Amino acid sequence: MPIPARTTLCRKGCCNVTWCPLKISWATTIHKFQGFEAGFGDNDMFRHLIIDPGDTKWEQTCPGALYVALSRAKTMGTFTSETDYPLDSAIYWIGSGICNFRILEGHMKNGKKKGGPKEKCVLITKRDKWVEYLHRKQSQTNTAFFNTDDKTNRSSVQHSQEEIREMIAAMITTPNKSWTKRKKQAKYSIPRNYFGQYA
Repeated sequence: MPIPARTTLCRKGCCNVTWCPLKISWATTIHKFQGFEAGFGDNDMFRHLIIDPGDTKWEQTCPGALYVALSRAKTMGTFTSETDYPLDSAIYWIGSGICNFRILEGHMKNGKKKGGPKEKCVLITKRDKWVEYLHRKQSQTNTAFFNTDDKTNRSSVQHSQEEIREMIAAMITTPNKSWTKRKKQAKYSIPRNYFGQYA
């Protein structure tokens, strides 16, 4: 049960002071909250989330973050004909607000021509291309066949964290021909000291 507010007289007796009990809460970024969720089960660590999704421009520069926020709540509450905003939701919104447009069209921006059709923002387009690339690689991997000896050898090989770091560093500092060609292109270039001691 919620604790009721308490009203008392001030020391001089000329006015009232209302004491409002507060609950401790914690804040974190949407990115850091991945893997957590809020609900009303016995094992749920969080009951309610209050989320500021930022504006549409923020959504376009951080594609997918709003989806992460939406998916952290186990329930949006009980919708009835009397209200569009249920009070038993595990998620609430503040800031510039949330609406169907933000969820369905938040990744779109105005086209170059005034009054023309909307277009996807650059980061969304890049992300879509990356997802398509991963799907292609997955299908290629699924079609690769390995004999019993290959499978045994692959499953028996183990590497320490240090060995893995060294192998990654070697791939970066002494790339094969294919990566060397790509590395010369401006869009793949990074500062030489980016990888610290491995550079």
